[in-house]
Amino acid sequence: MGVSTHTLADYSSLVAPARLFQAFCFDAQNFMPKAVPDFVKSLDVIQGEPGSVGSIRQVNFPEGRPFKYAKNRIDEVDAGKFYSKYTTIEGDVLGENKECAVYEVKFEPKGDDATTQWWCTTTPRETM
Repeated sequence: MGVSTHTLADYSSLVAPARLFQAFCFDAQNFMPKAVPDFVKSLDVIQGEPGSVGSIRQVNFPEGRPFKYAKNRIDEVDAGKFYSKYTTIEGDVLGENKECAVYEVKFEPKGDDATTQWWCTTTPRETM
């Protein structure tokens, strides 16, 4: 099994891309539990400043979800292009077969609204 990439989301929003980007990248610990409480119980900044490259955030999932948590490292942030890249480096979301999952998120203007593209690349664990 090799590296695979797939689109997670491609949708439109009435919210401007700059506002979405700010909420998702720099205020996620406050925004995500409120915006999607059925998916995110809490989001804790474990290391670094929120949204800064190299920082690590832990997403804790609500009871009844198939996973408990995921630790994500912020790899790249381009505020001018509303682009963010982060890697899941730990957590039961990776299962036993994946070494890591790299996510890229881009918010783009579409008139007064925004489109969001979110894709993921997974890398399998080395097999012996």
